[in-house]
Amino acid sequence: MKLSGFLLSLIKEIVIPIAIIVTLIGAVIALRWSLEHPLQAFCEELPQGALMETVIRDAEASGFIALRSGASPERLDILNHEAPFFRLACECEFSSGALRSKRLLQAD
Repeated sequence: MKLSGFLLSLIKEIVIPIAIIVTLIGAVIALRWSLEHPLQAFCEELPQGALMETVIRDAEASGFIALRSGASPERLDILNHEAPFFRLACECEFSSGALRSKRLLQAD
């Protein structure tokens, strides 16, 4: 009987809290992946030389937010969502209206 009481106490005090912590960490990782992966794939698939208007249209059709930079008319930021957490930006640089470079950045 003493052993089963010890095991029950061990489960209540150690195993269950650890399982809750692991579940919460797993949920945050899954949320982050589900928010970031679509934009990452979109950014990687953008072809060099694509026109800015085409990139904007494709981004908005995919549910992303396209923002032109006020500092440079040749720069476009594509955000995965509006909320302030886990945001990524695909920063696109254009030259004469054609995509020259792209890179994925943390937007928060």
